[in-house]
Amino acid sequence: MECEVCHAMGSCQCFYNSSGALKYARIRHYDKFTEGKPKCLYHAQSLSYVSEQIEKQNQQNLSRGEEVNIVSGSTKQAIMASWSRQCNQYRPKTQ
Repeated sequence: MECEVCHAMGSCQCFYNSSGALKYARIRHYDKFTEGKPKCLYHAQSLSYVSEQIEKQNQQNLSRGEEVNIVSGSTKQAIMASWSRQCNQYRPKTQ
């Protein structure tokens, strides 16, 4: 994803709160090598920018017939609810 701050391409890291809403997002990209190791830069992104980019990517994937694999807040809530129900199946019953 393109960084909103410096316009370099990088990986978007999204952090969600316990209810599944997007709380914080940042782009990680490599700036230079220090002692033979890559040095990462992190730039915070606005939540509106990240949500817009995720939606745009999902639409592009759908139009190409590809599986949508970018998780938005509402999709994450559905995934968490489904996972919780599945886990509850195997939880020991208390007497």
